[in-house]
Amino acid sequence: MTEASDVASKYTHPPVVSYWQKFSQRGLQLAEQVLIRRHIAPGTLILDLGCGAGRAGLDLLPLGYSIVGLDLTYALLVSGRGLHQQKQLPAHFLQGNMLSLPFPDHHFEAVICLYASIQHVPGAARRQQCFQEMARVLRPGGKLILGLDNLAPALSCYLWWGWRKLVGQSPIPLPLPEGMESKGAAAAPQPPLTLFQQLVGHGQGVARSLRWRTWLVGKDAGRRLGLGGGELGDTMIDRVSDAPTPGQIQFHVYDHQELVTSLAQAGFSLFDSYSQREWRDKQEFPPRIRQLEHQVIYAYQRDERG
Repeated sequence: MTEASDVASKYTHPPVVSYWQKFSQRGLQLAEQVLIRRHIAPGTLILDLGCGAGRAGLDLLPLGYSIVGLDLTYALLVSGRGLHQQKQLPAHFLQGNMLSLPFPDHHFEAVICLYASIQHVPGAARRQQCFQEMARVLRPGGKLILGLDNLAPALSCYLWWGWRKLVGQSPIPLPLPEGMESKGAAAAPQPPLTLFQQLVGHGQGVARSLRWRTWLVGKDAGRRLGLGGGELGDTMIDRVSDAPTPGQIQFHVYDHQELVTSLAQAGFSLFDSYSQREWRDKQEFPPRIRQLEHQVIYAYQRDERG
């Protein structure tokens, strides 16, 4: 099996398809909504890479966007077509690989690649090829909205959150873009958590950080000393839905500067970013904490010179 077929096979497991079908019906997460609607106007032709079951289209098509979705996994695309047909929405889906996009140069005004799709591509050279392909199919000045998963927040995030609570610092509020108060953009009020619930939640989060982030940092330290193989940031995962499924697949956790440098080489400039938690908590984080958060959404612009 090739790496691409490994990934497609992983996402073909019935529990995984069912999970992403249900998740897609919940629509875009708030940070994704904010950056897309802030920087991409309705009516724009968007390429949705790693579209899965069409989660982005279910949210954006009713707002007047035009979307073409591409994914490796045929079973997810079939699921997405069904969801779109149920809602009487156009369903433009293609099965394909980000390494070689089946579109002409400068065809799209925007590209979105959400929920870690790029991180399943093995090897820095291949990921760079994917970024070059994104730049190729984008018009000069076009926007790229990229979502990455760091597997868990870094321990420094928990230390920062704890310090803010300890000293009682006021959060820096994040106002929603105009018009986003409607259509469920703001989460419904939730009853406050008890101290015990907060401690349990933070304990579980720290355990995930120790398992995923701290372990990977240690592994990368060994790689720098020549004590292990593979590229910095590389790991293997067996969970792409609620529960682990058979087989492991490639996953690359980006260092922030690595990402910025790679995209700059492909002709992109970073101009906006947020973590999912910032919008959930309705407060702005310092850049370093944002970069180490669990899920981060970036907005890039393609070089105007083409």
